[in-house]
Parts: sequence; structure tokens; C-alpha cells
Amino acid sequence: MQVADGVVTLTGQSDDPSLRSVATRLVRAVEGVVDVKWQLSGDSDTQHAARAQSR
Repeated sequence: MQVADGVVTLTGQSDDPSLRSVATRLVRAVEGVVDVKWQLSGDSDTQHAARAQSR
């Protein structure tokens, strides 16, 4: 995981796509997070950005 200017990039391996939504919700709940990006191997879609809602 890397963080820069409120953008969290999750890296690693995941064979379970359902974990993506759970992890995204958890990361978005952290104060100061403005975006979540994915760079996971084992996924058919290796990059996904989810815009955090304004607080």
C-alpha cells in the first residue's frame, strides 16, 4: 500500500474480487483519503479507481 496526497494505492495479489469492495469501503472510511486505486495481480481488472465521497 502506498499513500500520496490522499490517494491510496493498494498492491498485491487477490483471487477474490469480492474483497475489493470490502477493502475499498474500509480505506474510504479513513479520514483524508480522497481516492483508492488498485494494482492487484490475480484480477482480470488490475486497476480500479473509486472516488471517495466528500466529507
